[in-house]
Amino acid sequence: ALRLSFREIAPHARIDARVALFSADTAAELLAGDPDYVLDCIDNIDTKLGLLTYCHERGIRVISAMGAGMKSDPSRVQIADIGDTFEDPLSRAVRRRLKMAGVQSGIEVVYSSEKPGKVQLVSLAESQRDEPGDFAVLPDFRVRIVPVLGTMPAMFGIAMGTHILTKLAGFPTEPLAVKGRGALYARLQRELGNREKDRGAAHGGPQLHMSTDDCAYMLEEIWRGKSAVSGSTDRLALTRWRPTLPMTTANCVCMTKAEADRHDRLEGAPEDHYPADTIDFIERRLAEEKHLSTMR
Repeated sequence: ALRLSFREIAPHARIDARVALFSADTAAELLAGDPDYVLDCIDNIDTKLGLLTYCHERGIRVISAMGAGMKSDPSRVQIADIGDTFEDPLSRAVRRRLKMAGVQSGIEVVYSSEKPGKVQLVSLAESQRDEPGDFAVLPDFRVRIVPVLGTMPAMFGIAMGTHILTKLAGFPTEPLAVKGRGALYARLQRELGNREKDRGAAHGGPQLHMSTDDCAYMLEEIWRGKSAVSGSTDRLALTRWRPTLPMTTANCVCMTKAEADRHDRLEGAPEDHYPADTIDFIERRLAEEKHLSTMR
């Protein structure tokens, strides 16, 4: 079926379609002929790691698709080195296993920085629970199904194809990793630490227990890079939402610096100073954070 689909798209192409699993025994045969690029779309982590390690050790250019399951935001899809990925469970697992094999960077991936958690794995049927391995498509492959929005794998594939075409044509792109905003996250943490010091011991002490990664997570994932009060993206800052509660991700709000300065001077509860729709919006986002934090 895939061969027929490719022929409709590019009738002039020579297609060698095979039904075979990649393994150490089949690697040399499947990757014979000095390939210009290898596209890894394998869904099993052990097999995926085998392919990536094989290509890396032999200098074969490879780009790997990470997890599209449980993702739905097209604006979060990006291309990066495996060492620069974040907020993606499959990327994290692959990165750790590659590091154990001595590979820390040098493998391009397409992944989504969207935090999974809005949906859950599809539950096993009662008849499958006693011996779930008996229902795997292949030995050692997962049994439970990850919900996938059909357009997301397609976007991953289009991103991979476009990236490869530009490289092979000598007109390569330079993917901009979201993680490149490290200076912004460091500033947010530094300024948040200063705000906490200014509060003193009266509201839980001056120590800050939020890392740079925590600040990045709050800005990008919870507050979507915008002020919770005005929606502005200009000169953002993080601060406590409720001043009498500890400074944690469950009590952290994003505002512009001017809004945060005013907020920190307020007395009483936020309900005394903000309209009901703003209160509701912030509380819903913080409730979302409590759910997502269990998966970090």
